[in-house]
Amino acid sequence: MLPKIHKRNAAERDKINRIELVKLKTFVMIKKRLRSNLLNLILILFVFKYDNVNAQEYYRTMPFTHTPLYALKGAFKTSGAIYSMAVYSFNKENNKLQSIIYELNGRPKPFYDNYTSSTFVFASINEFEYKGNEIIVKHFDYLKRPYKDKPTTSKYQLDNMGRIIKLAYFDNDGNAAELNGIHNYNWIYFKNKIGEIRYNKEGTIQPINSWFPYDWALLEFDRDNNLISIIETDENWNIKGDSVKIQFTIENNEIKKWVAINTKTSQKTSNTGSGASETRHDYDSNGYLIRTRFFDTNSNRMRSKWGHMGFVRKYNDYGNRLSYNFIDVNDKKTISARKYSGQKFVWDSKGLYRILTYYIDSEGNPMVRPSVGYSQIEYIYNSDGVEIGRVLKDIEGNIFCKEKQESFILLKNHDNKFKKIYLCE
Repeated sequence: MLPKIHKRNAAERDKINRIELVKLKTFVMIKKRLRSNLLNLILILFVFKYDNVNAQEYYRTMPFTHTPLYALKGAFKTSGAIYSMAVYSFNKENNKLQSIIYELNGRPKPFYDNYTSSTFVFASINEFEYKGNEIIVKHFDYLKRPYKDKPTTSKYQLDNMGRIIKLAYFDNDGNAAELNGIHNYNWIYFKNKIGEIRYNKEGTIQPINSWFPYDWALLEFDRDNNLISIIETDENWNIKGDSVKIQFTIENNEIKKWVAINTKTSQKTSNTGSGASETRHDYDSNGYLIRTRFFDTNSNRMRSKWGHMGFVRKYNDYGNRLSYNFIDVNDKKTISARKYSGQKFVWDSKGLYRILTYYIDSEGNPMVRPSVGYSQIEYIYNSDGVEIGRVLKDIEGNIFCKEKQESFILLKNHDNKFKKIYLCE
């Protein structure tokens, strides 16, 4: 009997060993998957850092330097409060962003070129949808209407690690559209930097923007997702002999200045869109940009390629821009090479609508901007807040008529459709 018992125990031991081996392999596999999923989760949380305020609250400051990759990674505050200042409110569910709405006192606000937000959050209402490795953003104006002159849809593509690798713009009919001359962005991830390249609808490579006219570039972010450097490269992401590195100085999540450096010599360079090798920015307590100044390679004030040494801006309590002026070496308001000093903006009593703009001299008086020929633009709205007219005027307030710069008003027909009536015909 002993041999049989011994044989049975050996078989049982083999069976137990096989079971334990399967358990061990299963445990190792689960551990690996957990580790991989955890890493993916960490990367996703890094890219979509929605639980904290990072990098320029409400997108109110510096619209010129940011990539749309930053716009999705950057600042936000969750909604729930009524703000007396125009802000972007961010709404999320299950830790996913659902909408970004530009609003004032809880009401969607028209989006104007008032430079109080990121260039890449360009609509009054932005709604998010998530489909697998894609984020679809629908863009609407303050009346929930699709835009006619801007993209109505942004499509972000993610890789299997949750990283954004592409963005493309489309119009309301699903055709390729452009924002600032760019149809799509592509990103490639390296160890500490991210490569970015941009194309128009025809597939031609486009520079970053007028400030940084570089085609191929490496981006570097800090731990708070602030953009801290842009490095010009060749098409293989290698730094060239005459490459430019833009170094940003960040304080309180605001870009206080940037300096352009030649990567070969480590010396300052003026190879930038403005011709400045250094630009400094100042902000008010609400985070609005109130002054920008240009400096040469010797840190002396200089006139940029755009015909001025910098500019100052003023805002009202609603956060609307009231004016901007070009400034001289002593920060005094001046007439720039563009032959005017700046602009003033008049708003309705509730701060929602811009109703008048006019060009000004250094004393703040209305003047004609030579390149356009007129002095003022009056904006007309109906009782529903729909813009139904724009009237170009001279200094005295008379209607200004010139080819391709026509004043108009929209009149509603019996079928409830608007007809554009040109006032100069």
